[in-house]
Parts: sequence; C-alpha cells; structure tokens
Amino acid sequence: MLLKRNETIVFFGDSLTEADPGYVSFVRDMLQALAPELQLTCLNRGIGGNKVPQLIERVQRDVLAEKPDWVSISIGINDVWHGSDGVTLPDFEKGLMQLYDIIEQGSNAKILLCTPSVIGEDLTNQENRTLQPYSDASQRIGLARGATLVPIRDAFQEAITRAQAVTAEPVFTTDGVHLTLAGNQLFGTTWLKSIGAFDSVLPR
Repeated sequence: MLLKRNETIVFFGDSLTEADPGYVSFVRDMLQALAPELQLTCLNRGIGGNKVPQLIERVQRDVLAEKPDWVSISIGINDVWHGSDGVTLPDFEKGLMQLYDIIEQGSNAKILLCTPSVIGEDLTNQENRTLQPYSDASQRIGLARGATLVPIRDAFQEAITRAQAVTAEPVFTTDGVHLTLAGNQLFGTTWLKSIGAFDSVLPR
C-alpha cells in the first residue's frame, strides 16, 4: 500500500473524475473500508469538459492550495473527443509536462497518472486510434517523471474485448466516454490495484 496515514489525495481531471457517484467515490469508499486506520482524505477536483490547458489554469487553486500528499491526474479524453476544439498531440505532451513541473515545483506531492480510457467501445474506430498516441505519451511522460502509472486504457481495452465476445451492447460507457457503474468500478479497481490497496486483504 503506497498511501500513508492522514494523507490527502486530490483527484484532478475532467467529467469522468467529477462524476458523483463515480470512480472517485468508489475509490474513497473502498479505501475507507480496506484501510480505515489510515484516515485518508480524498478530494474530487474534476470539472467536465476540461482538457490539459484547463488543468494548468486551475492547478494552483484546485490542487496546490489543498497541500496534497498525492495528486491523481486523469486527462486526455476531451483533448481528442472535442475534435477541432481539442488539443493536438504535441500540445498535449507539452501541457502534461508543464503540469508536472507546476506540481513538482509547488508541492511535495507524489503523482498518480491515469492513462485515458476509451472513446467508444469499438476499439478500432478513428477516435480510439487517435487516442492511442495520447495514452502512449501519458505513459512515457509518467515513467520519465517517476509517477505511479494507472493503466486505465489497458484495463478498458482488455475488458471491452472480453465483453464483446458475449454482447455487442456497450458495457462500460453510456455514450462512449462517460462511465456506467461497471465502468466506474473498473476504473476505480484499476486505480486501487496500482497503489497496492488489495495486497493485504486478498489471498495471493
């Protein structure tokens, strides 16, 4: 378990993060159940429609002002999904590195970086093909900067592939992006697994 007693986690992102109930409330409730002795504080700072530039604009107010021990970043979907109003891959990479710099220079917080999930449950569609390099960039930057990676995209791709063997109906998203109950639980479980939350309570 990476988290320590009395630590504060800020969840920073777009509408997937903002959703309540959503993956953040799932993570919060599971941490309270799995490790009540840690008395962790989970703060939701997601805002619908946000892309990397909006996170940069509000990181001081919504993240650093909270003096977090951990910052969980989930971004990238809108940067692609918004099309001509989105963010180009070079600007996304530059912005994500700038966001890291601001957090690292303004706090002692450790960073958890979630790769973007999916845009539609057809993994071969154009938007998912466009999204893949953004996910690759997130992973590359996160590894280079020492973040704890949360492989959300891998988890969704694997789960969707299994589901499609049984049904053609969407399982994890309502509109291709926003998450169903199953989608939020998949996101949250992947996040918890990445920090070792289950290591002490599940059999090997």
